[in-house]
Amino acid sequence: MDLDKLETWAERWQMRFNNDKCKVIHMGRRNQYHHYTLNGKPLGKSDREKDLGILVNDKLTWSSQCQAAAAKANRIMGCIKREWACAATLAVGAGAVGYLAYRSFSCKDKCCRSMVNQDIQKDNPKVVHAFDMEDLGDKAVYCRCWRSKKFPLCDGAHIKHNEETGDNVGPLIIKKKES
Repeated sequence: MDLDKLETWAERWQMRFNNDKCKVIHMGRRNQYHHYTLNGKPLGKSDREKDLGILVNDKLTWSSQCQAAAAKANRIMGCIKREWACAATLAVGAGAVGYLAYRSFSCKDKCCRSMVNQDIQKDNPKVVHAFDMEDLGDKAVYCRCWRSKKFPLCDGAHIKHNEETGDNVGPLIIKKKES
């Protein structure tokens, strides 16, 4: 028998086979299910074994190979789904932060703090005030922060504006030269 020859060869070359790793698969319907031994010990029986990456079973069908391939594919798909979910969450978070940063630096709506004129004559395309020099008197103080309740004259509202925004705007003061 071939196992006897294998045993003799192993003894001559001083090699040993691990019986725990050697198995017998009985194939075919008319198999007599003989008992095999190696080094005087019986070999274990198996209904399927993997050889060169392919699962071989005792009925020579592909079902176990297909099930193993499908299970591996499902594990990989699960990993991909988890990674995409994590990446999507991260992307949404980064997008939200980016959007909020964009809105804080370039907002155009009425409630935006960086807009100079928030509520004075908003229906006009441009706010313009003109005064005759003769009508000014000795001194005139004009608002430049657009927060004054007496606009265009300054009422000191720039002080609160500067505290809230960190700005340094002040009024425009026009005086007549003393002769």
